[in-house]
Amino acid sequence: IALRQHVMDGAIVPVLIGAGVNGQGTTMLLQAVEKYFASPEKLEIAGTNTATGDVFEANYQDANPLTLKVWKTLVDPFIGKYSYVKVCSGVLRSDSALYNVNKEAEEKLNKIYVMRGKEAIEVSALRSGDIGAIPKLSVTVTGDTLATKAVPVMYERPEISKPYTYM
Repeated sequence: IALRQHVMDGAIVPVLIGAGVNGQGTTMLLQAVEKYFASPEKLEIAGTNTATGDVFEANYQDANPLTLKVWKTLVDPFIGKYSYVKVCSGVLRSDSALYNVNKEAEEKLNKIYVMRGKEAIEVSALRSGDIGAIPKLSVTVTGDTLATKAVPVMYERPEISKPYTYM
């Protein structure tokens, strides 16, 4: 119990080994995730409603208004541009109206995908706590928050350290 609590607090970071050959170590990794990591229902996340200035408690609840965090952007000449998102609250559907809170611009949404490697699998919806990808967003970049225009919630941008060497 103490080990699980410290892993969830971030005080301990488990290190597991594996190899891509024959998928060695994947079962042990999945068992560790199940045993030591918290499920999204138990996690808390809060942002700021930019319209009112109030704190918005998303907490990965489907009943709350739709909010998403863009945590990665992949641009590939063969598959195009995908914005990887985590749904913090609400349910994202392919007909949802999205609003980029950071850029104060509306985004057009056509399809939603779940990525498996570089393979994009189209899905009809993503629920709170799910990770997916949205193709061809025009102004959205990594770190932006997407929400509804009625409830424009902004989350803190991730703190990205400067690498020692980069291009």
